[in-house]
Amino acid sequence: MSQAKTKNLMPAAALLAYTALVAAPLGVLFMRVALDRRATHEPSPLPPAAAAAPSSPAPSEMRVEGLPPFDAYGPDEAAPFPDLLLASVDGGASQRLSALRSGPTVVHLWSFACETCADEWPVQRAFVAEHMGAGREFPPVVSVLVAADSGGKPGEAGRAAVQNARSEGWFGRPVPDIAVSWAVAEEDVLASGGGMPTPDRPITGYPETFVLDGRGRTRLRLVGPVTWDLPTWRRLMAMLPDLVPAAAAVPMPPGHPALPVEEPAP
Repeated sequence: MSQAKTKNLMPAAALLAYTALVAAPLGVLFMRVALDRRATHEPSPLPPAAAAAPSSPAPSEMRVEGLPPFDAYGPDEAAPFPDLLLASVDGGASQRLSALRSGPTVVHLWSFACETCADEWPVQRAFVAEHMGAGREFPPVVSVLVAADSGGKPGEAGRAAVQNARSEGWFGRPVPDIAVSWAVAEEDVLASGGGMPTPDRPITGYPETFVLDGRGRTRLRLVGPVTWDLPTWRRLMAMLPDLVPAAAAVPMPPGHPALPVEEPAP
């Protein structure tokens, strides 16, 4: 009886051994496929050393309530404003910007393609006539038209643009008496590709206004349209106490101490 049982068990044991021998590799294969599929849907995080560093934010203009965005520079860090070659819109001789400066100067660059320039033009003209220039409270203004597609002849392009504005209007605003003295080619002043301003190309759009000191260095860069009124300009000039008489200065806006005043050379 024991011999019969042993004979019956031997085929069963052999079958189990054979099944285990075949099934084990298949099980390993199935597990590898499952793991590979899981890996494709659950990417492993990069180690800290390989993670990309966050990019630093682009520099932005200072902002003070009630003032346009601006960049301000102390006398030791102020860079020279480019000595632009200004073409005469009236057909006269070209002039370097330096020839029109006799001290601190405001340079205003604008375009006929700019609607906000059309909005501020009449207010700016009235304010400049009353408050800016020799014997007045604020430095004189050199207003410069930036001519696009001028073909290297910004004076001629500016003259054509002025004539068109006088007859057709400027963004729907009648300007029959508009007068323009100076123009520059857009490719000579506008930063390329919408990038940051450079020493040679100081503007990134229109309008932009610059306050220069007596040495022609940029002390304030005003980005966008400016409110041309007494409170705004008194606050702006108070940031540059070395440019205005002490009696004309008003307290700085909260949180923005006055920029350092350059000591005169002994």
